[in-house]
Amino acid sequence: MLVLETLRLSLIPCSAGMVQALLYKREEFEPLVMARLPLEYPSPEVAEFLPFLQQQIANHPEQAEWGLRFLRHRTESIIIGDAGFKGAPDFSGTVEIGYSILPQYRRQGYALEAVKALLEWATALPKVRQVVAECENDNLASIGVLEKAGLVRTGIIDNLIKWRLKVK
Repeated sequence: MLVLETLRLSLIPCSAGMVQALLYKREEFEPLVMARLPLEYPSPEVAEFLPFLQQQIANHPEQAEWGLRFLRHRTESIIIGDAGFKGAPDFSGTVEIGYSILPQYRRQGYALEAVKALLEWATALPKVRQVVAECENDNLASIGVLEKAGLVRTGIIDNLIKWRLKVK
């Protein structure tokens, strides 16, 4: 699986072994990603998602690149968050992007850097026609990231702003 590289980050695709380690043996995770794992990772939302992700990778290993990626800080060799898509492109060529940065690494441009890398990779593939996202309407940091990444607001549903980047 392809590790995406940016100036400051390595975006490492999540494997079945990585999920297994995060769920049951955290000490086995660090060698798999060649980075330290902060005590506060994963976030409660990601921790809740891990069993589903484990099943998804087991059922469709070829789609792992479209899932969660760990954000490894290249100089500090530490996991600072995650980013990725919520699955492979659907029948219309749509993928949904998401991301999360540990609090101590926020407001330093890491989310935007990761999102731009994922968008560049995904939109170069012929099967991706659009990328969508959503964030809470009071999440100013995410609003800024999505705007700077080139996504456009398409509406608000239940306090969630919907975003879209049309590719083709």
